[in-house]
Amino acid sequence: MNYNPNTDWNDEKLWWKEECEQENSLFDSFEYPPPPLSPSPLTSSPQPKEQQEEQELEEDVQIIASCRSIMTSVPLTQQKKEYQELYQKMSEYLTKFCFHDFVEDYIDITPDYGCNITYCNKCGVEKK
Repeated sequence: MNYNPNTDWNDEKLWWKEECEQENSLFDSFEYPPPPLSPSPLTSSPQPKEQQEEQELEEDVQIIASCRSIMTSVPLTQQKKEYQELYQKMSEYLTKFCFHDFVEDYIDITPDYGCNITYCNKCGVEKK
């Protein structure tokens, strides 16, 4: 079969044009941004205020725990006083507001020596 660039290309171009028009007509029926979802009678009722506040607090704890974890990457010799104070404030916040899930673990310090530690699985704060 011989390829004719003039007719074959035009046929393919026409086919793609029709496909695109058909796809675009499907998208014309969608709204952007989509309308807000209305509560379904089958879904649960909105969360009580206390439960919503607890969930927001857990999100805050996760964010602060992540920041605190990143801060540990700076060597002690390079930490300024304000840096150490901020780290301490984060630790105090996590101690106070995290719903701790403490885990016991054994860590190796050297090949011959290790120790047991207890830390929160959520925020990383060590239990003393």
